[in-house]
Amino acid sequence: MREGRTFTDHRYRSSVSVIGIGHRGGPRDGAGLLGNPFLIQRLREWSLVRAVTLEQPWQTDELLESSNWLQLKMSEESNGTALEILADGGRTKRIRHQARTRLRQRSRS
Repeated sequence: MREGRTFTDHRYRSSVSVIGIGHRGGPRDGAGLLGNPFLIQRLREWSLVRAVTLEQPWQTDELLESSNWLQLKMSEESNGTALEILADGGRTKRIRHQARTRLRQRSRS
């Protein structure tokens, strides 16, 4: 719990400074700096959030294989392709329902 809270406080700034914007793999992927699998996964997930938000290239599998936390966050805050993917293939009923609801709201607007 402490790791999650500590990371939550510095999540975005850390993801940008440790792995760089849009950077995948390489010596600065966080493994050597952090050495904590949870934090490394969370940094990768924040990179995915950033890529989806800025409409940069990203893989569908990355979203579908991500944690429930990320999928729920994306179903609440994302729009477009990510919502369609989560409405069909989200991990939980809650995620799929949230994504479908947001898609319906978008189509009415």
